[in-house]
Amino acid sequence: MRLTFGLILWAGLVPGLPVTAALAQSAPADTIVITGDLPGHEREQAQSYLKALGIVVGEQQASRWFDPICPRAIGLSRENSAIVERQIREIIREVGAPLAKEGCTPNFAVSFTDGPERVVRRILKSGGVPNSVDARALEQTEAPVRWWYHTEFRTRDGTPAADLPNVGAAMEGNNVTMLPIGRLGNLSLYGSSLTSTQAVRAIRSATVVIDVRRAEGVRLKSIVDYATLVGLAEIKLRASPTGSILSLFRQDGERRLTRRDYAFLTALYRMPMDRQTDQQRRALLTAMTDAKSSN
Repeated sequence: MRLTFGLILWAGLVPGLPVTAALAQSAPADTIVITGDLPGHEREQAQSYLKALGIVVGEQQASRWFDPICPRAIGLSRENSAIVERQIREIIREVGAPLAKEGCTPNFAVSFTDGPERVVRRILKSGGVPNSVDARALEQTEAPVRWWYHTEFRTRDGTPAADLPNVGAAMEGNNVTMLPIGRLGNLSLYGSSLTSTQAVRAIRSATVVIDVRRAEGVRLKSIVDYATLVGLAEIKLRASPTGSILSLFRQDGERRLTRRDYAFLTALYRMPMDRQTDQQRRALLTAMTDAKSSN
């Protein structure tokens, strides 16, 4: 397995001249260069960003981690695995997501391999990919990175369901409900709140597979930023919004987590999750816009 991109990871990236500074230097002495977004433009960009991620689109609530996250890098040397896991842990702390202590049982795997199709097929055969995932797209994509999640419904405070038979009843308003959540059972929910849905969508585990052949030449630090973003939020496969680390493999793509990426993750882990999709959308947009305005 070749890990050329991993060897140049920590080569001491020297920051280049900021674009605004370059513009200012090349402009005539009597020219004023003004940078920034027009009023309302940032909110439009945030809307496009969320739509590209597949977050709070349609009627499906956003999901996030409630259990402490335990990252594990697979397929690298012990030294490089430790570097990757350290970087992931630092980002988790920065955005306010729950983090497990060292020595924990992994629930967020980042696998580096030169045979991703083989890895995915093996996991598919073992039942390690949920039925809700498009297995064909996952196996046949030519993208350098592919990922999937196991999610479930939980009570509003993140408590898992009891292991009960699945009766398949649907949620009905804010009254007593039985939510089908697959093999983990059902949630019995009680409440009369006009705002709370009484239930949240939780990420139980996440798997990210890196194709080292297609990612060759890309700095490992950038790859880990990418993997961490898709591991911390339920993002649709092949998402590549402008102004995000997820544009990494485009010619003009970003090379690190952007302010918008951080603003999104921070907002996701701060907002109440027991809300209807449109309320979650407004909360994310407001928080991301406010974060941009305060910079």
